[in-house]
Amino acid sequence: MKLAEIRERIAQMEFDKNNCRDAVREFLRPQMGDFQVMLTLTLKQSWFDKNGSMKIKHYLSVNDLPSICERFEHKLNRLIWKSKYTRHHTERLRMLKAWEDGQGTKRKHFHMLIGNLPQSMKFNDLPKFVELASKQCYEIDAQYDATLCNTDALDYITKEVGKHNTDNILW
Repeated sequence: MKLAEIRERIAQMEFDKNNCRDAVREFLRPQMGDFQVMLTLTLKQSWFDKNGSMKIKHYLSVNDLPSICERFEHKLNRLIWKSKYTRHHTERLRMLKAWEDGQGTKRKHFHMLIGNLPQSMKFNDLPKFVELASKQCYEIDAQYDATLCNTDALDYITKEVGKHNTDNILW
């Protein structure tokens, strides 16, 4: 689904114009059956990048978050679906991603709802794939949490969606 389609569907919904959070939840609730796992990834606040012989320190900004999440999604798809994702482009994980700033009290982190896992894959295998994918993305810290998706998962990942915008959700 493209961003323009999402915006159009949300605009067509009848809801209180002052509360985007409720509109997003109403829009996404019918799709919750497609997701099996909720994943939380903690991000590093700074990291060193080796440019030739000199190390350069980078600090995490809000503008970096979409590219970090996209790279992690790509790495995880490659590890789980292998050639069906990389060569044939027939299978991929279905993801709903949201980031949280923590309002200065917590570190920036992602919440992801993941679906379309292979039927042969067990839930116990997921942590090793998440760990391998996060090691390949240097901005992601070693801390993560994977749990089975329940009915409150959508409310949890959209808790920081603003009243007037949906900037925290990476459509």
